Amino acid sequence: MSAETRLLRVPSIGCEGCARAISQALSQLPEVKAVQVNWAEKTVLVTAHERANWERVRQTLIEIGYAPQP
Repeated sequence: MSAETRLLRVPSIGCEGCARAISQALSQLPEVKAVQVNWAEKTVLVTAHERANWERVRQTLIEIGYAPQP
């Protein structure tokens, strides 16, 4: 099964603790294969299975207080 990678801009990331919370939350989603958070650049690089539910990824970020930009 191939993967898809998306770069999400998340302006509310402010520290390593934020990055850790995001990484832990997204890693629990079954479709997510890898998460890389760059808190200095306020970005989240998500690699997921090609049929990933990207709306669920987005909603997970919103639920934990880190809404991605559209």
